[in-house]
Amino acid sequence: MIFFIDPNRRKEKCDVIFDIILDISGVTKEQLKSRTRKGEILFMRQLFQYGFMNTGMGTLRAAGLETNRSHCAVLNSIRIVENCIEVDNGWRKKVCDEFIKKLEL
Repeated sequence: MIFFIDPNRRKEKCDVIFDIILDISGVTKEQLKSRTRKGEILFMRQLFQYGFMNTGMGTLRAAGLETNRSHCAVLNSIRIVENCIEVDNGWRKKVCDEFIKKLEL
C-alpha cells in the first residue's frame, strides 16, 4: 500500500516542528540545515528528525531532505533521541520531554 502525504501539509508540519525547536533552543531553520556539528545544534537537528518521523510525515529520505542529511543519519538520530529519552537525566532529557510535550499539542 502506498501512502501519499500532501506536500503542503508536510511543509506546514515541518514549519511547526522548526518553530518548536526555535522556541525551545533558539536554533534557527538555517542552522539545522547547515553542516555544523556543534553539540546543541546537532542535538536539535536529531530532535527535529525524530519529531518528523514520529508524526508520520514521510519517509527517512524525506526527513533527511528537510535537514540536508541522508536516511542513515535520520536513523541514527532516531536511535540517539530514543536512547536519550530512556537513559539520559541531563539537559537533553529535559529538552526531549519539552519537545514531545509541545509536539503533542
